Order: sequence, then C-alpha cells, then structure tokens
Amino acid sequence: MITKILQEINQENGSNWKLSVLKKYKDNDLLKRVLKMTYDRVTFTYGIKKLLTPDQANGLVDLTTFLNFIERNIVSREVTGHSALNLLKTQMNLLSKSDQLIARGILNRDLRLNLGRTTINKVWPDLIVKPPYMRCGVYSEKTASKINFPAIIELKADGTFRYVIKEDDKITFMTRSGEESTYPILEAEFKNDIFLNGVYVGEMLIANCETRQKSNGLINSDNPPHDDIILQLWDFIELEEFADAKHQRSISRTPYSTRFTTLCGMLYDYSGVNLQSHVSEIPNRIVNNIQEALTICSQWMNEGFEGAVLKDLKN
Repeated sequence: MITKILQEINQENGSNWKLSVLKKYKDNDLLKRVLKMTYDRVTFTYGIKKLLTPDQANGLVDLTTFLNFIERNIVSREVTGHSALNLLKTQMNLLSKSDQLIARGILNRDLRLNLGRTTINKVWPDLIVKPPYMRCGVYSEKTASKINFPAIIELKADGTFRYVIKEDDKITFMTRSGEESTYPILEAEFKNDIFLNGVYVGEMLIANCETRQKSNGLINSDNPPHDDIILQLWDFIELEEFADAKHQRSISRTPYSTRFTTLCGMLYDYSGVNLQSHVSEIPNRIVNNIQEALTICSQWMNEGFEGAVLKDLKN
C-alpha cells in the first residue's frame, strides 16, 4: 500500500499534485510515520555510514515491524557501528523487495519524492520538526548582567544562516526553516574524517562580495558560485543533543566553551593553521568585562559590520 502511495505522489512533479495526494492519504498513519522518519532530522538520527545490500527478500516482516526495530535499536543507539550495519542487513533481508526500497530511502533520508518539509507540514502540521534555533537578546543592562566573564564576543555575521548536519558520509545543509540545499565543495570538506558527526552552526558568505544582499542572493540562486562560498562556524552540537531540542530542552547540555573548543580543534592544527579552505571559525575575541565587549563591537561596526554577539562560555 505504501509503495503505491509513493508511486502516486511521483506520477506528477508539481507541488499541487503532491499536496493533493498527501491530503488524500492524510489518515494513513504508516505513510505519516515513513515521511517523518525520513525527513525529520531533528527527531531521528541514524548514524549509518553505508547500508549493506540485502541478499534476500523474504517478506517475513512488515514495514511497521521494521520501523519499530529501527527506533528501538538504531535511533536509540542501542546498537552502533558494524554491529548495527550487520543487524540492519539481517532485518532488511526479512522485508519484501518493495519494503526494502522504502527502508533504504528512510535510512538514506531520501524517498525520491521531491518533497520538502513545508509541503508535508501543510497536511500534518509540525510533523517534520523545525530545527531548533538559539536566538540572541538585544543588549541591555538586564541581558548583560546574565553574562559571566571572561566571555566570548563574536562578529555578527552578514551571511545566510546554515546548519550542517554530518552523519558519517551523509552531509546535509539546512536553513533555519528546515529547507535543504546542496553545496558540493563544502560537502567534500565535511566528509573529511577530521569532522566529527554532529551539527555545525554558522553562516555562508561569498568571499570578497561587497554587500550582504548580493552575497545572499548568489548563495540562494539556482547556480551558486560554489568555489567562492565560505562558511564561518560558531557552534558544534552532538547529534543526540540536537535531537533533544524537540523536547524543548536547551539546544545543548554541553557548555559553550567545550563546544567551541571542539569546533576549533577540527578546523586548526596545533600550530594554528586552518586545515580547511572554505570553512573557518567566526571572528571572535575573549573579553573580561562589558566595556571591552562594547569597544570591540564598536570597532567592528565602524568597519562596516552589523555588530557583535556576546556569549557566556559556561552556557
């Protein structure tokens, strides 16, 4: 049944058609679950580097039973590494061929439906969880009083926000609203083993571009100048902690000082040389009081930047 629905969705490529098919089957709980487990990268992380190809298709287990197995063993990280891959192959051998294709699509995060989070959520509101986002407060005596010093001040980037989600060789670039894009040069850099699995937070810019508007327009165009795109990062969050945000917990339990140190450790060698050509940390300084922070912020604004973000290293 699910296979036929997915085929029906793909009969036409127009968004109106796909939306109408989803509405037609909105009461199908298995379809809803398949879509959520495929496209909700906040709730579900699998950590699967490369699926082993099934060598049988017994049809002894239905898709629901397989999805229960995935949640119980893989999402929970009860089984990991080579043990998880071998166990997955064993379980996939028990599926029918059509269900094997769906299972592979779920674990590869792509059912080849040309569907986005926005379309799915029009039928099932908030089904695909929007990525968590840590907002900044406007400077005041009240907000400044919450900062413990020494603290870190970072340049308020003038680019376009991106999450980079790394699950082994699967690299996903996601906007604040959850839309995905492809950046092959950056993707190749993040596939380097020096980058840990997790969620990287930062902003994309075009190198030596004179205005933010022009830079963001090029990045979001149909033909971005990939050679000129740079990514400035300011945070690294483990996959499990990122997923915790769906429970309205803090975006991370790990102190920011640890997260930022981990991030810089992946970008630079021991002599302080950046190991990446398109990825770097956001410009930053350690400050000992609010006056130092305000002075640096003023300097950056005089240079034409938007401002600065002051962060507590303990949070």
